[in-house]
Amino acid sequence: MSGTVLRHPLVRNYLRALDAACTALPPGRARELRDQIAAHLDEALPAGPTDSEVRAELARLGTPRALAAEVAGPVPAKIGTRLLYRLARLRWRGWAAVATGAALAAAAAVFLSYLDDMKTTEPLRESGYETPWYPQDAAGGSVSSAGDLTQIAIAERYGQWQGFAIGIFNDSDRPQTVLGLAPAMTSSQDLAEMTASVANGLNEHDTPIGTAPDWGLPAVIPPHSGRMLRVVWITRLCAQPGEISPLTYLTLRVRVGLITRNEDVQLNPVWALLGSESSDHCASG
Repeated sequence: MSGTVLRHPLVRNYLRALDAACTALPPGRARELRDQIAAHLDEALPAGPTDSEVRAELARLGTPRALAAEVAGPVPAKIGTRLLYRLARLRWRGWAAVATGAALAAAAAVFLSYLDDMKTTEPLRESGYETPWYPQDAAGGSVSSAGDLTQIAIAERYGQWQGFAIGIFNDSDRPQTVLGLAPAMTSSQDLAEMTASVANGLNEHDTPIGTAPDWGLPAVIPPHSGRMLRVVWITRLCAQPGEISPLTYLTLRVRVGLITRNEDVQLNPVWALLGSESSDHCASG
């Protein structure tokens, strides 16, 4: 199989969603379906496909949930002879109770399916655009690559505000509302007072430096749309000169329909702080 096709972020997210949708299937059938879909995408898409080519092919396949439901097939109801006889003897009040119970059960099933659909909605992802937020960091940053991974490194400025802006994209069919960073991110001692905000009016590949959009939260990311996300903090890290401290992902608090969940947004390029010549004195400074 072509590694470039199956490593594409949209393909990886689709296959992860397919795995989640197939949890009710027997393991063998779930594995077979995943292999078939992966093989189809590998054959249907060219090496190094564009985002638009991948989205078009995934749209032709349909949602992971629909594929899993098609493989599962209908489940026939089985009613015993005694139960049929008892139902035949019920009076209208009994039938009314049965109908009410059936309606409630159906409503509960629909609601639970709705909740499950929200839980398995594809998470937000980083769109591939990333830039230092502050001009002095953008001027002195360096970019390096190793395999499929790219890293943006800038010198730490102890006790000062630093940060970056990235594009985030919603591949799902549901609006997703960014509420902020997860508590585990905001409680960092090295990157103090870390906050996130979303730009109103900037798409995921717009250049935010030199612009003055309205940054704030909560922010709704419509289906199949992207926005710019800004993350800033006060650097309290005291690294040795040349030492690299990478930040490989962000954990966002996101509301999808009626549920609120944590979503890990993997960063690529990876953001990294580089110990500078003044790092030896940052603790005393």
